[in-house]
Formats: sequence, structure tokens, C-alpha cells
Amino acid sequence: MLCADGAGGCPAYAPYDRIIATVGVSDLAPAWLEQAGPAGRIVVPLDVRGTQVCVAFARAGDGHWISRSLAPCGFMRMRGSIAGPEAIVVLAPGLYVTLPDGVIQPGGQEADGEALGAVMAGPPVLCATEVSAGPAEIFWELGLWLATREPRACRVDEERPDGSASTAPRLGHAPLGGRGWHATVGILDPGSIAVLTAAPGSPGPSGPSGNEASGPISLVATGFGPAAAELADDLAAHTRAWDRAGRPGVAGLRVDAYPKPVAHSPEPGRDALVVDRPSTRFVVSHA
Repeated sequence: MLCADGAGGCPAYAPYDRIIATVGVSDLAPAWLEQAGPAGRIVVPLDVRGTQVCVAFARAGDGHWISRSLAPCGFMRMRGSIAGPEAIVVLAPGLYVTLPDGVIQPGGQEADGEALGAVMAGPPVLCATEVSAGPAEIFWELGLWLATREPRACRVDEERPDGSASTAPRLGHAPLGGRGWHATVGILDPGSIAVLTAAPGSPGPSGPSGNEASGPISLVATGFGPAAAELADDLAAHTRAWDRAGRPGVAGLRVDAYPKPVAHSPEPGRDALVVDRPSTRFVVSHA
């Protein structure tokens, strides 16, 4: 047994046929690439701007790595030398937003949690999406769509201990939830936020498997703050675009990983997402 930072691998017994990370990562450690054998596979729960996808990488033959299989997943994030940039910002007791890049994009500002919590306590602006979907579709497919196309994408969670029944949950109409917790996805600007919620009369929140819901959830974009109407319109537009595109998710997704310094990185397609991390440039696209 070796007790060390997993980012360093274990050079004493390299090369390896398989290197498997059991924590969510935002980057590929250089040691893993060096210690993988010529036909090796590197399997990681990769964070794609807030959405985790389990990726099996193989060498592509020109110095970069390409995904050979992908599946939705959810793992605790890695800490230490290659910890990701994501940040959790507390808005109110039990209510918090996760920013995949650690800041509000594209402005690059840090989030003011207290101010955002205050606007979420105010009146909402609703924008119907005319789209219905199950919780699994919302998080693993629509969530991935937002992650790859919307730099302002975020996730909002609320945890309510058993003793908090005296106050109504802020995310009571969120599309995902269970006993004592609710969650949803959205987009965030400084001072304003919009999240997806269930329309009145839709099935209640469901667990992560989606099995508890009695049917698809009719989605509404719910905005808060000075730019509530604009953000709600943008979030509803993303939801409709995802629906019109055939609801793409992990199926057909491709991830190319180029170790830095990047010697060869072709021009990404129009809809490709380029994510630069300290050791790797990732290009995420749909076939």
C-alpha cells in the first residue's frame, strides 16, 4: 500500500495497463500520462465545467489522448496538487451555488453570496420553456448542454436538516430533490441568477435516478435579481435549443486531451468547448 498524493502515480511499478482515478478530476496529472503503457487506458471522472463524465482515455497516436468510452457519473472532487478550480459559494444557510470555474464568467468576478441570497428571497420572474423532461435528462443531458455552451452555467443546491421545517425551501420547485435537499441548474451573472424549476402542477422533485417522478417535469426558467428577466429568457432559450437539437447528452460526446505544452491542437469546431487546465487542454465536442 502506498500513502501519497495520487497525482504523482507510482513510478516504481510503471508502466501500467490501466490507471483509474476514483475521485473527480479537472485535469490529467502528467505522471499518469508518463506511467501509462503504450496501450494503456486512463479512466477518470472528468469534470466538464460542472458536469462529471467518466472518460476512458487512450493514446491517439499523435501525442494526444482521445476518449474511447464515456458515461455519466458523480464522484467527490479531488483535492491536493491538481484540485480543480470549482468554488462553492454560500448564499444562505443550507443554500449554495457551485461555480465550475471558481468565478462568474465571462466577467471573471467572484460571486457575492450574501447579495445573491438576498435576491433569491425576492419575487421571481418566470419564463416558460415549453419543454418537459425527467430529472436524469435535466442533469446529465441539459446540464451538459449548458456546461459546454454557456460560460455562466452553475448549479444550485439546498440542504435542509430535519429541524428546518418551519421555513419554506428556496428551491422547493427544483427538478431534483429528496428528503431534506433540492438541486437545479442555471446561469449566473453578477447580482442576478436564473434557475430551472418545475411549473405549477408538474411532478415534485425526484431523486437522482429519476425513478420517483410520476412523469416528465414541465420546466420554467425562474430569474431573480436586476437582470432576472434577461437571464430567465436566456436559460429558457438554451432549454429550447437543447430540445430542438434532439436532447444530446453523453451519447456521441468526444473528449480530446492535449498534454501541455500543446504541440498539435487542431482548430476546434464551432460548437466545441475548449477547457484549458494547468497540464492539459481538453476539447469537448459532439460527433
